[in-house]
Amino acid sequence: METIINSLLNGNCILFTGADFSKDNNTKNLLDEKFLRGGELAKDMLRQCGEMESDNLGYASEIFIENKGKYELINYLQNQFKCKEYSSLHKNYANLPWKNIYTTNYDNILEQANPSLRPLTIISPHIMSTYEKPYILHINGYIDTLTEDSLDYDFKLTKTSYLVDAFNDDEWKKIFESDIKVCDYIIFIGYSLNDFDIEKILFPDEYLHQKIIFITSEREDRERDHRLKKFGQVFNIGKENFLDKILSIQKNFKPIKEDIRFTSFNVKENFTFTNKGITDEDIFSLLMYGKNNDDLICKSIIDHKKCCVVSKSVENILQDLIDNNIVSLSAEMGNGKTIMTEIIKCFAIKNKYKVYSFIEKTATFEKEVDLISKCGDKHIIIIENYQNKIEILQKLKLKLNSNARILLTARTVFDDLFYSKVEEIFGKEIVSYDLNFMPD
Repeated sequence: METIINSLLNGNCILFTGADFSKDNNTKNLLDEKFLRGGELAKDMLRQCGEMESDNLGYASEIFIENKGKYELINYLQNQFKCKEYSSLHKNYANLPWKNIYTTNYDNILEQANPSLRPLTIISPHIMSTYEKPYILHINGYIDTLTEDSLDYDFKLTKTSYLVDAFNDDEWKKIFESDIKVCDYIIFIGYSLNDFDIEKILFPDEYLHQKIIFITSEREDRERDHRLKKFGQVFNIGKENFLDKILSIQKNFKPIKEDIRFTSFNVKENFTFTNKGITDEDIFSLLMYGKNNDDLICKSIIDHKKCCVVSKSVENILQDLIDNNIVSLSAEMGNGKTIMTEIIKCFAIKNKYKVYSFIEKTATFEKEVDLISKCGDKHIIIIENYQNKIEILQKLKLKLNSNARILLTARTVFDDLFYSKVEEIFGKEIVSYDLNFMPD
C-alpha cells in the first residue's frame, strides 16, 4: 500500500471514481442533501411521479420525462448533482496530484473542490493540446453541461444513451488505454457492480492486474470482491481510511524525479560538434552511401563555415512549422531529405527548440510520449519515413501539447500514397514541400 501511495503522491496514478465515491455526510447538493446513487435516484424519480418504486434508472427517467418533461428532469438532476458544499475528504482527494481522473458520476464535486481540474465528456475534443492540466472525463455525462439535447447523446440516463459503449468505440478509450500504460497504478474508488460492466473497459491481464487497485468499502461483499479480483488488487479499507493513509505518508513525502532514458527518441537541445574540417572520407561517404556528417552541417549554420549549401526554402519550412504545427518533406531517393532534415534540426535548436527524432518503438515509448507531452518548451518531433509509422502518428496526435511541432519525411511515391492519411489523422491540411523541385 505504501508503494502505491508514494507513486500517487509522485503524480503517477490515475483516479477512477464510481457512485460511492460521491457519498459523504458533509458533501451536499443544492437541496442540502447527500448525493444519491443510481438505484436511489431511480426510486426518488418514480416517487416524484407517483409511480411504484424501481431501481431501473433508464425506466425511471423515461417515466419522469413522460410525466413532467425534459425541462423538469434537467432541473431535478441539477438539484441532485450540483455540489453546494463539499467535504474535506473530497477536497483532499481533488487536490492530490493525479495524472488524470475518469468517472462514471454526473456530479461536479471534484471540480468544485479543485477548480483547476478540467471537466470533459466523451464528446469533448480528443487532442491533448487542449488540456494543459489534469482533466476529469465524465463517461456517463456531466451535470454542468446537461441540456435537453445532451440527455440523448451525452448523458447516460435513458436507454437511448449507452455512453459506456460509446466510450469503447471512441478515441477516448485509446487515450484511457494509453494512460493505463504510462501510469504506475489506476485506482478505482467507490466502484460498485451497478456502475457499469467493468468488462467493458478492462480485461483480465497479468500485466494490468498489478496496476489496477480497487478501494472498496469495509463492508464484506464476496460477490463484488470475487469479480473485481479478476482485474486487480482489492483493498477493503474504505475511501476514508485510504485517504488517512495518504495524508499520513504525505507529511514526510519528497517527490522523486522520474529518470527515463529515451530509447524511442533521440533528444537534442544543444550543439555538440568538433572543429574537424571536411575530409575526403566525408565526401566519399556522402556520394557513395548517402551518409552525411552532422558536425559539418552544424558548423555551416552555427559557425557559418561553408560545409553545405543552405536552401532559402529552409526559412519557409521553419515558418510553416511554427504556423501550421506539421510539415511534410518528400523527395526521391538521394535528393536531400536527410540533409534537409538535419539542417532544419540545427536551425530549430539554434532557435531554442528541443528536437525529438523518432528512432523506433521500444518498451518505454508510451512513457517517452507522456514526458514529451508535458514539455513546456518549444519542441519539434521528427518522423522520417513516416509511411511506416502511421500508428506512431496516431498516438502522438492524441497526446501532444500546443508547444509541439512535427516534421515528417518520405519518398515521393510514399508521400503521394499516405499524405491524405496524415491529414485524416490530424484533421487538417498538411503543408508539404517537394524537395525534388526547390526554387533555389
